[in-house]
Amino acid sequence: MGLLLIFAGIFYQYVIRRQSFSIFSSPFSWLFFAYLFLVLIQAPLASINFNQSVLNGLVAVRQQFYYLSFFLFISVLKTPSDVFKFMKILTILSVIALILAAIDTFGPNIVRNQFDMGDGVSKIRSSIAVPTVPALNLISVIFLWQVSIWSFATDKSTRFWGRFLTVFLAGAHVWQQGRWRLLSIVVAALSMLVLKRRIKLLFSLVLVGITAVVIAEYRMETNIFLNPFISGMETVKEQKGSAAARMRQLEVDLEIFEKYPYVGGGTLAIRVNESDFSYRRKEEISRKADLGYTHLLKHLGILGIVWLVFFYILLWVYTILGSKNLPPEHQSITAFGYSYLVYFIVSFVMENHLMFPHSIILVCLVAAILSVASGEFNGNGEANSNSTKSGLE
Repeated sequence: MGLLLIFAGIFYQYVIRRQSFSIFSSPFSWLFFAYLFLVLIQAPLASINFNQSVLNGLVAVRQQFYYLSFFLFISVLKTPSDVFKFMKILTILSVIALILAAIDTFGPNIVRNQFDMGDGVSKIRSSIAVPTVPALNLISVIFLWQVSIWSFATDKSTRFWGRFLTVFLAGAHVWQQGRWRLLSIVVAALSMLVLKRRIKLLFSLVLVGITAVVIAEYRMETNIFLNPFISGMETVKEQKGSAAARMRQLEVDLEIFEKYPYVGGGTLAIRVNESDFSYRRKEEISRKADLGYTHLLKHLGILGIVWLVFFYILLWVYTILGSKNLPPEHQSITAFGYSYLVYFIVSFVMENHLMFPHSIILVCLVAAILSVASGEFNGNGEANSNSTKSGLE
């Protein structure tokens, strides 16, 4: 259904409304087309290596076409003002998602709970009921956006809401108790403040953080800030729980990479069927969740890592262009670009942002936002000639 909406939106914008096709010549456009090319060749590779039809392979990789959402975003977000309006809408949706999570945890179950223990009771971690938070990837991105708003907004009211939402969304991540995600957003936010020289705000946040950790240590039964990381180190040391499962995934990833090192061997295009006698093995080698870097190596080989390097370079370059192109009141967009890049680099160790629709859409949204910030497109959605080159100069 999501793909149909994307295709319908692209048809409406570029065929009916006659949006300029010059957008398709941007560096991000070519990068996403290159990714889709790598994905498409996985279908015949899966046919050769895993004895399934090319059609089944194409069906298995269909979700990767969510990368086309970039062209929909860039046709709608034409100016920095459009970006701010759209991110306000996403912020409201994030708050609604957290309210639903709270109701689901402490009241009737209205959200599917992946931590459900079988009797309607949520899993307890750090002496608190861990919620199922819908759209958690979106909430992480909105947290980074609000930190950037807090850091650069010139209007007092905007700064107040940025400060309030930053604390609120940070609290939601602590409540969710996802250790690597929590580490990623903290590192990203602090790195952005260092890069953008917001030293006073940086020291203020560090001081508040240390105070919160100390209070939790002495006033709570379990320190909700430190316990996720302490328990995580214990599982790694004892090789149990999620640590053991991820070590097994790492072994499989490296095994497949050694066998198909250049462009992958079609594992991304394997269509798993429970009736298949080799179901368990196929499920294991086609797995996309969790480990980002090694899954990319397994599924797309060395070319996949090369693609990722170019993606990081473009995020960095477009953020720099935005800092040169945008007026002071819009510099929060470039701060967001810095923080998202750091967040992606760190979180991709344990979170695969490139192969699931809910994450792909956010990757495309950030690419579109930075494209607008860089001045690559004018207010009519048309490419400005040589904008990227002149911006760097």
